[in-house]
Amino acid sequence: MKFEEGLKPHEVIHIGDSLSSDVSGAQRLGIDAIWLNRLGKPVPDHIHPDYICRNLRVASERLVVSV
Repeated sequence: MKFEEGLKPHEVIHIGDSLSSDVSGAQRLGIDAIWLNRLGKPVPDHIHPDYICRNLRVASERLVVSV
């Protein structure tokens, strides 16, 4: 994953709907991940998203709080 010049992994957050690709992939790189769980699926025991949001509106509100 390529970061904008000067950004460090702890300054980035990734939003995605795939636990295995988006959440796990981001976390392997030291990036916080928001799981976009539109369908309300249960959280598996082996993957731990930093945040869980049901829609992009809620995810965007999480971004404002995180800044």
